[in-house]
Amino acid sequence: MVNPPLNLIPYVCSCKHQHITSTSRTAKRHVRVDYVPAFTLAEVLITLGIIGVVAAMTLPTLINNYQKHVFVNQIKTMNAILGQVMQMAVADYGDVNTWDFGGQVNTHNAQKIASTYFVPYLKTLKSAGYCKNWDNGSTDTRSYCVYLANGMNIRFTLDGAAGEDQKTLYLICSTLGKNAALDLTEIGRNYTRTDFLFMINKDKPRGNSLGCYDGGDNHPLYACQEDKPVNMRLNCTAKIIKDGWLIKDDFPW
Repeated sequence: MVNPPLNLIPYVCSCKHQHITSTSRTAKRHVRVDYVPAFTLAEVLITLGIIGVVAAMTLPTLINNYQKHVFVNQIKTMNAILGQVMQMAVADYGDVNTWDFGGQVNTHNAQKIASTYFVPYLKTLKSAGYCKNWDNGSTDTRSYCVYLANGMNIRFTLDGAAGEDQKTLYLICSTLGKNAALDLTEIGRNYTRTDFLFMINKDKPRGNSLGCYDGGDNHPLYACQEDKPVNMRLNCTAKIIKDGWLIKDDFPW
């Protein structure tokens, strides 16, 4: 008897009732592909373009609003610091209208006032001394400059004619260190963005508190208006305070 070929020998599975030969067809494997919804490249590029346009339109406004907020907070901070200093000086030396402002504006009286009534009480003092003139670096004995640890500087200067009893002290504050070398209205001052002005008038001490220059909204020289040079807008500090410590839409930013 001839033995059958091995490839035709039936293979009996160990499982009951199953009889599978080696010649049975190989089972086909089916793979299921799930498609996830997504944007096309064109749609992504269009969306990015729209975002860029919106950002370009709104970013300048956001930056301006932030800069305004920072500027107002700087004025508030200096107002609080100098106000506390004045209260301590009043406790030691009496009411502001009794403070010694000296006789002539062209002497060392600004240094005397600052050194007596302000410098000893400034806890954040970094340095102090006579101001330097911006053009040649020479010493200006009519003004006294104070530099604080927070980056602010104050230029103390008196207002009045030579030979007169001085009654008005200007405290010109700036966020820019170089501006300490600039006088009250010199080009380089910017009373709408970097500089602000406080003052003390012995005749009108405002109850021993710090004041600010307020020549009126329509002052011919110092009004806080768009048609005035930025170094002449002395009234801008008063405007911000009167507007509730806000920079409103009519402010010449």
